[in-house]
Amino acid sequence: MNAIKSIKEILFPEKFTCLFCGREIFHGELFCEDCRKEVFYTGAEICEKCGRRTKERTAVCSYCRGRETYFSTARSPFVYKGAISALIKRMKFGGAKYVAEELVSDALYSFHSIGKEFDFIAFVPMTEKGLKKRGFNQSELIARALSEKTGIEVKDVLSRKEGSADQVGLKRAEREKNVKGRFSLKDRRAVKDKRILLIDDVMTTGATVNEISRIFYNAGAAETCVLTLCCAEVK
Repeated sequence: MNAIKSIKEILFPEKFTCLFCGREIFHGELFCEDCRKEVFYTGAEICEKCGRRTKERTAVCSYCRGRETYFSTARSPFVYKGAISALIKRMKFGGAKYVAEELVSDALYSFHSIGKEFDFIAFVPMTEKGLKKRGFNQSELIARALSEKTGIEVKDVLSRKEGSADQVGLKRAEREKNVKGRFSLKDRRAVKDKRILLIDDVMTTGATVNEISRIFYNAGAAETCVLTLCCAEVK
């Protein structure tokens, strides 16, 4: 019986399903042919600073130009729209934690494109109230999934104050004001002279990751780079 089962597994490998629509697929990819049309990768034509998709590769895009940033570089495998946008919302608000682990396989390419070594991985924290309500921190899920694939240690070095307003719908200046003073380090010594990879799920204006990078910088971190699952496009 076991021999027959083994032969079947060789001749008819396990079926996979599309991460977005659930349709059965057999090619080992995350998305079916139809859903791939709604998945947008950042690709090679990006801003080398923030990692957003641009019309042509550039050192600094119009969004980054003239802006003070405290991270060296940021990368994302996906553009925040279409199927990916829906999946991120499914993960955050629908409890689909598996999305983080599945999409990290694509985030590995973006990780390797940074081309640097890191002392540890940090993640954007949630407030205690927010964490209790949701039951998990999606940024931590991504960080730990990436840690499993890279062997880089994850450290919980940040705290987030209660009362942080939701960033959804806010403009860039409003977001930057909203995150000021909302984050703090649990132990400044943990980041001194360290090269840190900061993880979040989505980078829209970049206000959150830049504020945390500023905190790392002021505490003596050697460098901070950012990796998110997806980012907004330069308009």
